[in-house]
Amino acid sequence: MKLKEKTYKKFVDFFAETAARNQNTPFEVAYAEIQRGTGAASITMKKALQVLVSDGIIETKPGRNSRYVQVTYQQTPLEPKPADEDANAQKTDALAELLRTTDQLRQRLRVLEILSANLQERLAVLEEAK
Repeated sequence: MKLKEKTYKKFVDFFAETAARNQNTPFEVAYAEIQRGTGAASITMKKALQVLVSDGIIETKPGRNSRYVQVTYQQTPLEPKPADEDANAQKTDALAELLRTTDQLRQRLRVLEILSANLQERLAVLEEAK
């Protein structure tokens, strides 16, 4: 799962601030409060919670009812952000594709240079024959 960097940062900042207000102890927060604090829609909030849990930023447990969640904020992520790894893999793949394309274009350019040279020679021969 991926989140835009700006959205990811909003959620991390929200939970860091909320944890600081609660002296870094586990706290219960309403989903509506998370949405107000981050400005995110409910689907984005649910996805963000899943991403933050998988990244080790927070741990969650069910709250007192379906509108609340108990959160434990971790000071640092437990593992690198998978989105970073995915982005690096995508960049590596894109770079490899770019290198292949560049090599193909160089080969085509060389062929066109040879053809151009041949045409220039033939044109010179025809001009001499006149």
